[in-house]
Formats: sequence, structure tokens, C-alpha cells
Amino acid sequence: MATGADETTMAKVATSAPAPKAERVARLLAAEPALAGTVPLPAVTAELGRADLKSAQIVAKLFERYADRAAFGQRVTEVVRNAAGRELSMTLTGPNPYQLTADSAVRATLRLIAGEAAPGSHTPSTALGADFVATLDDVHLSPIA
Repeated sequence: MATGADETTMAKVATSAPAPKAERVARLLAAEPALAGTVPLPAVTAELGRADLKSAQIVAKLFERYADRAAFGQRVTEVVRNAAGRELSMTLTGPNPYQLTADSAVRATLRLIAGEAAPGSHTPSTALGADFVATLDDVHLSPIA
């Protein structure tokens, strides 16, 4: 099974592209280490390039070769500014959007069934509290800056 990209793989990806693109890729991988696991593996790319493979075989090989890679997470930064111009920001780092959605739907449903929200129409934060998202698996909130 393929694992996350190692330094050699990242170097091959960065150097196989035209110079400006290779430089951008190298800078991006250096600035965002989490992206290293998204770099295609040269051996897998070569295998998928075979002319005799049908679409379904390519998809099956992709799932097989990259099955051990974690789904890429997400990061959201929100900046707010008051009337005086003061800015505050916070970053939420979490799992991939599908995992986050499933976790939040199940947890919200269980809390609603348990009667933890007043009747009526709500957003998740008005029904379950502003910190609801922080209770979800693999969600981390930065301090307010």
C-alpha cells in the first residue's frame, strides 16, 4: 500500500514541473505539511497510465493504492472587524467535510432527542451552544487573536 509522500516523492513532483510551478509547489509543501500526503506517488501515476486499463480499473487502483491515506482535513479562518476597525480572528481545523458533517448530524440529533434544545427554529449554535463545533471529533479551535 502507498503511504504519504516522502521527501524524495515531493522533490520529484516539484522538479518535474516547469520551474515557476515547481517553485510554487515546493513553497506550498513547505508551508503546508499536511498537503504532503496529497502528492501523487510516481509509481501509482505510472501504473495508472497503462493504456489497457478501463475507467473502473483505474478507480479501483486509486482506491487500493491510496486507501491508507487519511482524508484531507479542512481549515477555516474567520476575521471579524468592529465599527472601530479592531480585528479578531479564529481558526477552526478539523477533519474532512464529510466526516465533520456526519459527526455533527449524529451528535446534534442525539442532543435534540435528549431535549437539549428549546422548541422552534434554530441554528446549531442557538440550539446546542456556540461551542458545539468544538465538541466534535478532530475539531480544534485556535485562541482568538
